[in-house]
Amino acid sequence: MEWVVLLAFVIVMGATVMVLRDPVRRGGLVRTGRTPRSVSTVTDEELFGEDALDLEAAFLAVQADADADRLRLVHLRLEDLRTRQVPLRTIRASPGPAVARLGFADGTVILARSASTGDLAAVVRLHHRGGLVVSDVDEISDGVVMRLAATSGRGRCTMIAVGLDQSD
Repeated sequence: MEWVVLLAFVIVMGATVMVLRDPVRRGGLVRTGRTPRSVSTVTDEELFGEDALDLEAAFLAVQADADADRLRLVHLRLEDLRTRQVPLRTIRASPGPAVARLGFADGTVILARSASTGDLAAVVRLHHRGGLVVSDVDEISDGVVMRLAATSGRGRCTMIAVGLDQSD
């Protein structure tokens, strides 16, 4: 009796393999009968009409406000790090180009880029020699300028903080 069940199983498996190997049969099983249509793109003017310019202006205002809030938050965090003299602990790569993740001892992670060519290399070199702390903070249009100073008193470098990140 077991051999009958085994034979039926082998026949079903063989038929399944044959159907899946044959593209005509496989396509017949999977197709829904619809033909592919071209995708049309709709412009903002067609979708929103006269309101498109008003919407664009509103979105730009919201983005400008959010950018200002983000810079204020970064500035406050850096001022807190400066006041408490929290040392820099880690320097890691970030997903964005030319941006580093600076991790401080209290768990704060700042996304920063070089203010000028070679500043990130200076940060790495000074960090390797000893501790670095935030010594000064200034807000500019595209970020917050932070000056890092070695705890030994020998060496300074400048970075531009562009945002906050989560610690790993």
